[in-house]
Amino acid sequence: MARSAGKTWELEQRLQALCPLRREWCVGSDASGIRPKPGYGRCDTRYHSHSCSYVRSRWIKKNGGQDEQALGRSRGGFSTKIHLIVDALGNPLRFILTPGQRHDVTQVEALLDSYEFERFTADTAFDADWLRELLAENGVQVVIPPRSNRTEQIDYDKHLYKERHLVECFINKIKWYRRIFTRFDKLARRYTAFLHFAAALIWLR
Repeated sequence: MARSAGKTWELEQRLQALCPLRREWCVGSDASGIRPKPGYGRCDTRYHSHSCSYVRSRWIKKNGGQDEQALGRSRGGFSTKIHLIVDALGNPLRFILTPGQRHDVTQVEALLDSYEFERFTADTAFDADWLRELLAENGVQVVIPPRSNRTEQIDYDKHLYKERHLVECFINKIKWYRRIFTRFDKLARRYTAFLHFAAALIWLR
């Protein structure tokens, strides 16, 4: 049977408070006695997302650690960095995976290994004296803009540097594959395999 709002309110006021075994946790009309449980808001270590979870630590130990699986934390969060080179037509030649916090220039020697080329074009992340000297010894033209904090600026061909957009265009192409830009694969070798598969599809276009 329907009741008026006033009668319903009076009925609620006559209800006795519900109290558990501990009096300090009594819940009634006065909610001032409600306190959060000890440790409320802390992340339980049993959860998979926790950095010290048992499940995650066991998986990392079994598969060789985060570094071997190309997983790490950068400014953008927990991620994987794809190092790559393309030819003069923008087609991919080689991929290397590292954790997200790894610097780009650390993988340049492995990327260029066994390739012969006349010109090397890259952004300011590759502006390192040792790299410039290494390329110059092999007769390679270096097209890398200098960093702004250099004491002596280095000239470069700005017209040739425009060709670096080929790398950005290829990265934009692989971002259309959801399995790549979200990395569903836990293992680096599986992620690399699908990356090569996507590159082969781009080659065949």
